[in-house]
Amino acid sequence: MGGNEVRNRPSTPPIGQVPIRPCLTPPTRASGPPPNTRSAPCSSTDIDSAFKNDSVRWKDQNAATDYSFIGEYQKCLNFFNQINFASRKVPPQFQLTKEQKKSKAILSPYKPTSAKEYILREARNTRVVIINEAHHLPLHRVFAESLLFDLKKQGYNFIGFEGLNALRTLLQYKYPVSSIGFYTNEACFSNLIRTSLKLEFTPFGYEPLAHGGQEREIGQAENIKAVIDENPHAKFIIYCGYSHAIEDSTHNNWGLAMAGRLKRMTGIDPLTIDQVELTETGTPPFDNAFRQVIDLDYSAVFVDGKGIAFGKAHDYKWYDANVYHPTTKFINGRPGWLYYDNKESVNVADKITIAFPCLVFAYKESEDIGQAVPVDVIELKDKHDTKKLILYKNSRYNILIKNRSGEKQLFQL
Repeated sequence: MGGNEVRNRPSTPPIGQVPIRPCLTPPTRASGPPPNTRSAPCSSTDIDSAFKNDSVRWKDQNAATDYSFIGEYQKCLNFFNQINFASRKVPPQFQLTKEQKKSKAILSPYKPTSAKEYILREARNTRVVIINEAHHLPLHRVFAESLLFDLKKQGYNFIGFEGLNALRTLLQYKYPVSSIGFYTNEACFSNLIRTSLKLEFTPFGYEPLAHGGQEREIGQAENIKAVIDENPHAKFIIYCGYSHAIEDSTHNNWGLAMAGRLKRMTGIDPLTIDQVELTETGTPPFDNAFRQVIDLDYSAVFVDGKGIAFGKAHDYKWYDANVYHPTTKFINGRPGWLYYDNKESVNVADKITIAFPCLVFAYKESEDIGQAVPVDVIELKDKHDTKKLILYKNSRYNILIKNRSGEKQLFQL
């Protein structure tokens, strides 16, 4: 993995005081203005208008992220690579067949196993689990949340969020509020944080001031190492975006990504989990070639006879394991994977008295509606729209309705 790096590092601050600085770069796969400089969208109409009028080349990625904030998962998929896919031709069937045969041959020594079971088993062999996400896909946050209870039982007690920029504010409120980050304003990300706090994980952010490239990777690793050094007996979950979870060379100007640098700095071999490569793109012919030959209805990792997982779904982005997530099945316009942990659908369309279309925000009754990030968000086009909120059973919520005319309605469930 190359030569050792020696850098002067500031003295280690106590836990809770690790420098938490705003992320000054956009998602790993995009290049453009800082994501936290864009205001939150009001509706699909606003997002579509911004997409049509925007001239930046990453506008499809901006739109996909904005759609995640209002619960429109299918549109997240549709928009993310819209410009990229529009410039590509669907490969002819013979080429698809050739690639599929190659992928099948490579995967043939591997057998699918539950991704959750694999991660929990392998997590026993390290102190650091690093799991990534695509910033526009709430699915990845839901899966990460599903791991927390069992990882806590294994002794994991710290969780680092790339998207957390204001730790003191989070600790002050004790629940996610809109000012703690950018991606954290998405409902599933906020629920991931809520669950970590409920389970008494110690959260921290680790973004450095560096604008990008190698300096950002070094800065992230140094900030994480600072927390590890202060807590030598603790176990850590690091939740990051995209390629930051790569342990080996990234084959670009990063040299080593955060995960690889952290491994060198600490001597700890982390369990690195990728969720990006084998997740649906929304355009099946452009899905990862390995994904195209997998047909399972559960999240899986592929393991060979020696217990080694498949982690090379990308030519030069290698992880300990790639997680395959099945194609999303929608129930009344909402992803089926949102129905987890004793949740149920709740119809609110018949309670709305202001004009459609409108956005519906669900807040926990105990949280300040003026500050908190909602636990769920939907957009309803009219009173016949079948989309429903998905909320915990036997819980109380404040429901806020807004439309583009500025009308608001508030009631409790």
